[in-house]
Amino acid sequence: KVIEDFDITLRWKDFPMATGYSVSLFKDSESPKPLYSKKIETTRYVMNKDKVMNGKYFYDVSSSLPSGFRTLSRRLPVQFSFLPPNLVFPAKDAALTQAELAELKQGILFTWTRTNFTDQYILEVAGNEEFRGPIIKKTTQSNYLVLKTRFKGGLWWRVKSVANGFSSPPSEARRVIIKKQND
Repeated sequence: KVIEDFDITLRWKDFPMATGYSVSLFKDSESPKPLYSKKIETTRYVMNKDKVMNGKYFYDVSSSLPSGFRTLSRRLPVQFSFLPPNLVFPAKDAALTQAELAELKQGILFTWTRTNFTDQYILEVAGNEEFRGPIIKKTTQSNYLVLKTRFKGGLWWRVKSVANGFSSPPSEARRVIIKKQND
């Protein structure tokens, strides 16, 4: 529901004698061709209705004057960052012994904060901080997941938020250490 009502509104001052405006959206500040242009009559433009736009874009506004001249604003940035969740549990560098893991029936509870606009989350668990070749990648609608593992050593975990098929950047990565009894 929040995504359906979400928008970004661009506003500007009315230019005397303007007979309408054109808003153009660009991928970067130097792009010669806009990604999108829209002609409007008012001094505000509601973009992104029921979509999530992530990243930095640029826009400009032009208008036609009765004299035949056209005005053009400078190109300005507009940015929306779809934030990843904050990790809650296990804590950074938390250590579990094989015995503790056995008591948990080989399951580790991972939790994170909920984020706005989010339909689901993607939990990634890997054996290295770079997440090359993730061991596990699970999708859930909850802000927690219990994973069963027999892995020994360090596990790294992180979470992404997903809304309308659009993914946030990954959260910070945390390590969980699974130790032998004597470590």
